[in-house]
Amino acid sequence: MDTTNVIQLLYGIPGVLTYFLVIYAMRRVRRVLNKSFIIIYTITAAVNTAAWLNSWVTLRLRSEPFFFSYYEWAAANPLFRNTLLFLIPHFYYAQNACVLLLTFDRFAVIYSITRDTRWWNDLYVFIAVSLHILCLIVNLETRLPIDGVYNLNNESNGYIVVYDKTVNYNIVLATNVQLAFGVIIFLSCSLLNMLSLRQLIILRRKISIAKEFSFFLISFCIFIAQVLNLAIVVFYSFVFFFSDNDAPSRSNPYLLTDLMSFTSDLFSIGPAFYTVLLPGPIRRWVMQKIR
Repeated sequence: MDTTNVIQLLYGIPGVLTYFLVIYAMRRVRRVLNKSFIIIYTITAAVNTAAWLNSWVTLRLRSEPFFFSYYEWAAANPLFRNTLLFLIPHFYYAQNACVLLLTFDRFAVIYSITRDTRWWNDLYVFIAVSLHILCLIVNLETRLPIDGVYNLNNESNGYIVVYDKTVNYNIVLATNVQLAFGVIIFLSCSLLNMLSLRQLIILRRKISIAKEFSFFLISFCIFIAQVLNLAIVVFYSFVFFFSDNDAPSRSNPYLLTDLMSFTSDLFSIGPAFYTVLLPGPIRRWVMQKIR
């Protein structure tokens, strides 16, 4: 098995299992947590786990001979194959949406100490569902029609995904929309994080903010992972546009795909570890059970 895949499985599987531990811990200490944070975090964990699993089936096992039979089967089942390929960019949108929701939840809770933000408690479920529906609509509008084909590359001894420009969606438009969406989320989260941190500094002089600060750190670490992932996406898009601009078809470069898989894991699997390792009621509960 490829060394990169082994390394990613060694931290990926424990990371997925840690999500279950964190969600269980949240249920046990829910009296000291905001309900909105529990719900949004659970949605985020589900999206991140699904994105991680889809990336393995769709991309990461393409160089593993024992999985070649799956790609041969997928080549004969275009609906199944293209659904999984469609989900790759969709999870990008959905994960960015989750970061925005977590960041705004921290902003609303922190400001609720001195201001009335009860509207967020009433509407956060509606806003979360609406935002994810918007992500689906954007991806449908920019990624269809789609027909990615798995071809065996003899030089790399692995499968590559090839998109024929004559039968596929507007790749340039889809990539630009994806980048624009990521930048908008980045700017929005940056502003919300700065306002939240400013309010925490002000409140620190008056009351104890240990719990709110710990959960702010968790959402901020997820935001940093999003920034790193966005930077790789920007770099990937630059290479995508300028390295082979006149070719009739394009394939995913293995080196960049491997690099993106690590930053994607930081985005997908990282939040489970951040929540357990950073100070707060979740880590406290876990450490008590370990002892």
